[in-house]
Order: sequence, then structure tokens, then C-alpha cells
Amino acid sequence: AVTVEFWATFGANGNWARVFDFGNINGTVGAQYFFYSPHTSLGGQRMEISTNTTVTFDLPGTLDNRAVCVTCIIDAASNYGAVYTNGVLEQSFTGAWPALRSVSTAWSFIGRSLWSADAWLNASIDEFRIYDGRLTPEEIATDFKYGPDALALPITLTQSNTDSNLSFSWPSYAVGFTLETSSDFSGNWSAYGTPVLSNDLWQLTIPATNASDFFRLRR
Repeated sequence: AVTVEFWATFGANGNWARVFDFGNINGTVGAQYFFYSPHTSLGGQRMEISTNTTVTFDLPGTLDNRAVCVTCIIDAASNYGAVYTNGVLEQSFTGAWPALRSVSTAWSFIGRSLWSADAWLNASIDEFRIYDGRLTPEEIATDFKYGPDALALPITLTQSNTDSNLSFSWPSYAVGFTLETSSDFSGNWSAYGTPVLSNDLWQLTIPATNASDFFRLRR
């Protein structure tokens, strides 16, 4: 699975302008590709992947003259695709997608198409992220809330305890981090539990024991 997320301020775009287009070029057209267009000739947006088969995911309305955060997801193993705008699900697709491993790595364009006839992008891109995996709706909403450059903010793991529990928390903008534990510093770390997002914090409570353990955040 892959998640592509970007913040952009769009001007008026021509037909089939691309925010990104990954794949190969066969003469004047694209091949073995994955792209997102904010302005199609149909008056909408499109996310498309083509390898052994082609799957097209169209959304209504162009993004001309808008400043937005867009999140594109393809999870081929789960037969799922989606596009979020400003942290909110715009539209989802449940069906078969070609495997991402079949997308060519020959060219990776931001702001232009693999097709020579398509328009170049008229936009300012503030930040462009590629995640290895599928972000959750909570993670996408958090990314939008904190905006571009949030990954550069400091991340602090906070711990408190009672007689029976240990409670850990860290900022909600720290997307994709896992709490890990180890009985020593030999390098044998293992993930511990699944955090819950609440009150702008990722939170995880575990039972207290008499053992001595170390904890860390890792992504």
C-alpha cells in the first residue's frame, strides 16, 4: 500500500495537468504508471494506475484556484483506494487494483505528465509526502490539522503511572510512531499495543509489572 499526500495552491490548470506521475514513457505516452490529476478534460480529478490492467478513479470538480491538502491512497492487497481533501474523505473505491510493484521506476515527475501532450501543472506545492503504507482516517485528519512541516516539530514521549498501570502519550502530529519495549539495550525491541488518538494525543495504557523495562517511540 502507498499514501501520497501533498499541500498545494492551484491556479487555473489545463487538461490532464499532473501533481505527480510515476512510471515509464513509451514514445509520447505513459506506460506502467501511477498518477493524480487535479484537472481532467472531464472537468474533475483522476487517480489512475496502469500496469497489466488499468484502473481509473474519477472525482467530481477540479481543484483550480484552490489551496488544499490532498491525500491519495492505494491499498491493492485490500482492494481499496481513496482520495481525501483537507483531511476529509472525498471518495473511496472498493475493487481490484494492480500491484504497485508493477509500476515502473523509470521516471518520477512532480508537476508534469508522462504524456507529452498534457498540460504542465500551474500550482505551488508546499510539501509532498510519500508514506510506505496506508494512513488511517485519524492520521490523515491529524496531518491536515498540523499542516506542512509538522514532521519537523519535536516529539516527546510522556509517561505517568498508577499502582496498576503505566500511561504513555505523545503528540497527535507524530503520525506512524509505535511504542516499543525492551528488557535491556541489546537491540531486542518489540512493539507494544496500539495507541488511541484522543485530545490531540496518541495514548496507550499498559498494566504495571515488577519487571524492569525500557520504552521508546520508533517509526
